[in-house]
Amino acid sequence: MTDGNYELLSAGLIATGRYREAERSIRRAMEIQPSINRHDIIAGIMLQDKRPQEAMVEGALVTDDDIRAYLLPSMYFALGRHEEANAALSMYERKHGDQNAAGIAWLYAFRGEKDRAFQWFDHAYTQHDGDFRFIKGAFEHLANSRQDPRYTALLRKLNLPE
Repeated sequence: MTDGNYELLSAGLIATGRYREAERSIRRAMEIQPSINRHDIIAGIMLQDKRPQEAMVEGALVTDDDIRAYLLPSMYFALGRHEEANAALSMYERKHGDQNAAGIAWLYAFRGEKDRAFQWFDHAYTQHDGDFRFIKGAFEHLANSRQDPRYTALLRKLNLPE
């Protein structure tokens, strides 16, 4: 299997909640092609798997400043470091709000702040944000939002099945 196939496999495993297997798959892709730096995906998997301490360690290995800045609000939040989480999220919003509204929506959804998440999803819709491809995935932090009428309305706007 090639490194790209391991990344695809990992995405499917994440969507089904098989986080440890997904992590192994991404690590295997990185073994095959050492130039691949997917520590961001591994950190995200660890957050989904409720391992924030490990996610923080993995996140420190991310070499892209913008990607690391995206991870910090969730990692801080998961660790209970709410002041730092709020500051990191505010900074990310200011810097990337015009290009990554869906990403900001995901950050609010992770925090359980549905109203803010849906505000940012609306903004992402007007931006034609490509990250909507994840909206039907098995993200635990959106699970309680699926019963929200705004979720169904958003799926309709995106022409996705409910």
